[in-house]
Amino acid sequence: GDGDESPRLVAGADHGVHRFAVATQTLAPGAGGTLPPAGRQERVAVALVGSGKLLVEGEPQRFQAPCTLV
Repeated sequence: GDGDESPRLVAGADHGVHRFAVATQTLAPGAGGTLPPAGRQERVAVALVGSGKLLVEGEPQRFQAPCTLV
């Protein structure tokens, strides 16, 4: 893609996975994105490259890849 795409669900209830979901998303530098709704499931973001800010309950959590945010 062009580095700014919507999240794409790759494993979830429609795929027979019920305890968690997996989605992929690529963001261009400076772009923002959102995690797909998770219901009662935990949300996990894995940053492979770059850095950024994840809002958790309205509070910014800065990160630097490679890292996993739960």
